[in-house]
Amino acid sequence: MELTLIALLVGIILGWLMSLAADWLPQIAGKKTTPTDQRPALWLVARGQRKISLRLLAELGSGLFFVYAVQRYGLSTSGLIVAGAFTFLLLVTLIDLKYRLVLNIMTYPALAILLVVYVIWLPDGLLSALIGSAFALSAFLVTAWVMPNGVGGGDIKLAALIGLAFGFPGLIWALLIGAGSGAAAAIWLMLRGRRSGFAYAPYLCLGALIALIYNPFI
Repeated sequence: MELTLIALLVGIILGWLMSLAADWLPQIAGKKTTPTDQRPALWLVARGQRKISLRLLAELGSGLFFVYAVQRYGLSTSGLIVAGAFTFLLLVTLIDLKYRLVLNIMTYPALAILLVVYVIWLPDGLLSALIGSAFALSAFLVTAWVMPNGVGGGDIKLAALIGLAFGFPGLIWALLIGAGSGAAAAIWLMLRGRRSGFAYAPYLCLGALIALIYNPFI
């Protein structure tokens, strides 16, 4: 019980910190942002000062996910990897939802770190990772060429990162969920008359997170 409560608290705090980072990281990249109240959303709700917001959802969602992670993996290397990946994907999601951006200062270092991990610790999986990254990159480049307004350069790099992380054929499950749910959301928005301002990265992140937890191709 104590470990579960600690995981819940850590998750909520990280959700809050990722919400703050979602405002200042784009500034480092030279983008204009509109920071909001920096206090935790749960604290503001408890004081009757804030309604449901993206930050509140991030804090609650992160807390619940960390509880799930500690219940399933315990204090293990796998648990730390899943928690770290979730935190990264949450930050990507928050930034894209707020500012329609997928930052190079996040994807490029992540790509470099993964390559180092494969070269030094997982050399047997390097070829699969490179094939997966090339497959995802090619698929999204073709998509961007066919539908110029569908995905952006940041989405393409994020897909390449996901492909590198899961390798081939592991990335297929992540892309099926991410691209499928993103396409469904895009169609739904178009039917409602909305044709611009679509954040695609959150769906790729959803696919990657589900594939991290369960992947029939691995």
